[in-house]
Amino acid sequence: MMEHENCCEIQMKSKMQNNSVAPSALVIMATSMPLPSYFSAFEEDIHLYQINFNIACIIGALFGAYAIRQTSKNLIHIVTSILTIVSGIVFCASPNYFMSMVLFRYLQGLAFGVATVTILTTASEVAQTKYRGIIASLEPFSIATGYFTYSIIASSLVDDGSLLDSICGYLIILYGAIALLTIIISVESPLYLLSQNKEEDALLAIQKLQKEETLTKDVFKQYYEIKDLIADDKTRTFKKNLQEGIVPFIKITVIRCLNSLTFNFLVMSTSSGFETYMQAIYGSGRWISVLLTTFFMIESVGRRKLLASSCIMSTVNLLVIVLVNSGIDSYIWIPIVFLQFFNGFGQVSTAVYMGEAFSVSVKPLYIFLILLLENLVEIIIAATCYDIFNTLYYASLFILFACSIPFSLYMFPETAGLPLKESRWKFLNWITKF
Repeated sequence: MMEHENCCEIQMKSKMQNNSVAPSALVIMATSMPLPSYFSAFEEDIHLYQINFNIACIIGALFGAYAIRQTSKNLIHIVTSILTIVSGIVFCASPNYFMSMVLFRYLQGLAFGVATVTILTTASEVAQTKYRGIIASLEPFSIATGYFTYSIIASSLVDDGSLLDSICGYLIILYGAIALLTIIISVESPLYLLSQNKEEDALLAIQKLQKEETLTKDVFKQYYEIKDLIADDKTRTFKKNLQEGIVPFIKITVIRCLNSLTFNFLVMSTSSGFETYMQAIYGSGRWISVLLTTFFMIESVGRRKLLASSCIMSTVNLLVIVLVNSGIDSYIWIPIVFLQFFNGFGQVSTAVYMGEAFSVSVKPLYIFLILLLENLVEIIIAATCYDIFNTLYYASLFILFACSIPFSLYMFPETAGLPLKESRWKFLNWITKF
């Protein structure tokens, strides 16, 4: 069991399983940078670019939800990698043209949407049970890394916006090219292979994922777990699977949408306008949190404890923000950093839950619907809230997160160490014993 393995052994054994979703992770990393920068020629259109990105993300997620069960995962990786490379070329070629920037954000949004559905759907299917949390956490880790990378570069080039945009544009092309190359070592989902009746290929895929030289006991264990998962899904109609997915869908959506309210340009600009050194500080809070949670806590501490801790500590920090924002504004950045840090716990937990809570046949659909609502929240913020009185915004968030504490304590199950089939069963009831 995992308690007998140290962190280094866990990371080494999960490396090949990480590689299986690495192309999507790199694409998400490249498309999470908030470009064009706040110092570009189109600074006044930042909100419009965000809306373009969110609309394209919804379209991409819809395509990804359809394609992930219809075709090879590696073919989807090729599409998202090419979209990322093309977006980077567009950005570098004509950074001073408005329509080029609109096209750039649409291409980025499409790639991000497809890659997000792909990684959230397949991460739980390629990973061994004891590493599932680590692999599925790569989605929030990639988002945090992309934003953090941009904020560090921006804080170093605060006086040269054009150079900043050029470097980030070339970095996007590089990420896309590396994503395209990593497809060579990306192993196809054994669940997809089994659904195509390619049992021998599925066994070999699991063997590669586990980095075993022969077909070991663990290989056959994962093989039969996946077969059992597919067989269990087929015992119910599509309509029945949809009905059973409603409860976890509502639970996860509530937390994901709340998290969207704390990680956006409105929050990141509080007390600093769009000063890049403050964005770097805020981004570091989220990145360090997600890094620690992904590689050291998601399996050992568990999903539910991390989620509950996130809701409790986010509520505390939001209260401090409201009090500080009504008084000494210069210190407001401190609780915002801690808000980003503790909110990262919840973002990682819900990313893992999204891969565990739904039946095979309806999982991509529900992941799309969750992403749809998340992006609608971000569109509303970008369209209406950029000039809102911050104290009112944070006071509303405080109330919402305070209500989320009992919600996280009693409505989310602990699924660490459980096979996917058992994890799904845990979500069927509204109330879960703590």
